[in-house]
Amino acid sequence: MKNKDLAYDKYQRMNFYWLKTHVKLLYIGCLIGFVVEVSMMFAIYQIDYLSSSFSHYIHKYVLFPTLVNLMVCFLASYLVNNRKISFKSKQYSVSILTVILTFVFSSVHNSFVSVLILLGFPILITIIYEDEKLTSVVTVLSLILMFISSCFLEWDPDKVFNSTYLLNTMVIMVSTFLLWVISCSMIHFIEKKSKIIIEDSMEKFDLEKRIYIDGLTLIKNKDAFDKEMDEITKDSKNIYHLVMFDIDLFKAFNDDFGHLFGDRVLTSVGKILLENIPKQSAYRYGGDEFCVIFKNYSEHEIEEKLKLVQKQLKTTQIKGVSVEITISIGVAVKENIMTKEEWIAKADKALYLSKNSGRNQITFSQ
Repeated sequence: MKNKDLAYDKYQRMNFYWLKTHVKLLYIGCLIGFVVEVSMMFAIYQIDYLSSSFSHYIHKYVLFPTLVNLMVCFLASYLVNNRKISFKSKQYSVSILTVILTFVFSSVHNSFVSVLILLGFPILITIIYEDEKLTSVVTVLSLILMFISSCFLEWDPDKVFNSTYLLNTMVIMVSTFLLWVISCSMIHFIEKKSKIIIEDSMEKFDLEKRIYIDGLTLIKNKDAFDKEMDEITKDSKNIYHLVMFDIDLFKAFNDDFGHLFGDRVLTSVGKILLENIPKQSAYRYGGDEFCVIFKNYSEHEIEEKLKLVQKQLKTTQIKGVSVEITISIGVAVKENIMTKEEWIAKADKALYLSKNSGRNQITFSQ
């Protein structure tokens, strides 16, 4: 269940990323609209094709649509950044605002029936959200506004609202309906495809977990350690410290309390490592031997973390029995010219220096 939650969280982050991109597209659309209107204004003025005064043209085709579209963009930004609004509400709000923005463009130039095609653009954007209900809402709103836009006779007195214009409008509305059908079909296909990909990824993750996770201690195993070490030996940009340790007198736990108790000791070590050591950096090397890889930590920071692990192990309780578990630790820094085997040998040598110094010690290799 935890892995599914992680996958869902990644899915939601991608949706939020697209939502922010959606808002950026609104700003881009607003900017393009402004540039086009200004360019057309100068072009029409140059060829003396203006049917109204220059100031009237600016107010009607430049200032009014630009101000309305900027308000739409600012409102979309506010809604997306408002933490009190649910994510689904943000999706619906921004999608509806996109319809309004395209409606402004189509209404301003409704003498050209082809501009009604712009109202199909918001439908396409909603496909990414994979929500058929959202796409349907946007489609219905687009069709309504498409009809309203075509009826704005007052906006363009020169517009000829004849049977040809009406027929073209109906064709575009039917095409928009077909676009909705295609969009919903795509959403349905994408959902099925995403489900298969997620299930395959989960199976792959579970397989990797079985391969690289030690079943007893729940930390990574030696195969994972060897794989990570191969990668680290190629990295010359970061500083790595390898920690190797084993449990002092571990055989005594097996002899005095039995092998099941010994397994519980190993489990306790794994649990404490997971709680105190950087995520994904602790490994069971084999038997009662463990490794930890620290990336870009100072020796002081490493020593503090290892002392905390030692302290918690000394006060461990297993099945109600207080057990004093001690570990001898060796630490070696990676040198660029050093092979993986040499690095392990250096840490292992420091480990045995700790054992020879009375056990439960931390030794940094010189």
